[in-house]
Amino acid sequence: MPHPCLASEFATILCHTNMHSLTIPSKNHNPMTSSSQKISLKKFLPPSTNRVEKFSRSKINSHIQARIQKNVQLYASNPGGIEKRLAQLDREWDTERVIELQTALTVFGCATVAWILGWHWMLQLPTMLAMFFLAQHAIVGWSPAVWLLRLYDFRTPTEILEEKVALKMVRGDFGEISEATVRDVVRVSDLHPEKF
Repeated sequence: MPHPCLASEFATILCHTNMHSLTIPSKNHNPMTSSSQKISLKKFLPPSTNRVEKFSRSKINSHIQARIQKNVQLYASNPGGIEKRLAQLDREWDTERVIELQTALTVFGCATVAWILGWHWMLQLPTMLAMFFLAQHAIVGWSPAVWLLRLYDFRTPTEILEEKVALKMVRGDFGEISEATVRDVVRVSDLHPEKF
């Protein structure tokens, strides 16, 4: 069984692996003879797996990663509590869920006040702002609410998944993964981050 710190780092690599490019067939695409043209999506959009972390302060990201490693080490020394921790992680609210709820409540609240008071103009600006920030968050991964949520330790779905994968590795769910294999993957990811 790999060391808990290595399991945590290995889980981070697995969870952040993402397709950064899209293969688009050429106009006269014949799968037997024609080659495809590869267009990189990196130029346009950040990958879905780390778009929030990319716009978060490095201090906050480091704090969250340290918390994940601390939890994995804690439960590696107490494997009996892993099942309970996995259940807690399944119920943990991530940034995406909170942003969706915040936007829905903003729009609903404005619509209710506008309907009760007859101020239809009140519905327009806050609703447009809420929708703008929701779209900005979906595309880029940043909005004012995300900044505030990250300050209060809300994690992204990927960060929650990292901890779950690391705990499952410690528990042995993935069979025998040698510490040498985990070390090799971690080393390769450090040397060639573009592959991960």
